Amino acid sequence: ENNRSELERIDKERQSDFQNMLRGFVVNQAGYAEKMAAVWEKLAEETSTYSSNNS
Repeated sequence: ENNRSELERIDKERQSDFQNMLRGFVVNQAGYAEKMAAVWEKLAEETSTYSSNNS
């Protein structure tokens, strides 16, 4: 019985750790996507003068 309760505790802990890891991954990915979007927006602004000068 003691082993069973210990295995259940470990399983719950493992599941919680996995969920926390996934949440962290999603937060990191969202932050990275926001940074990349800002870089692309800045690049689009900087290069828009080239396209309007060539038209």
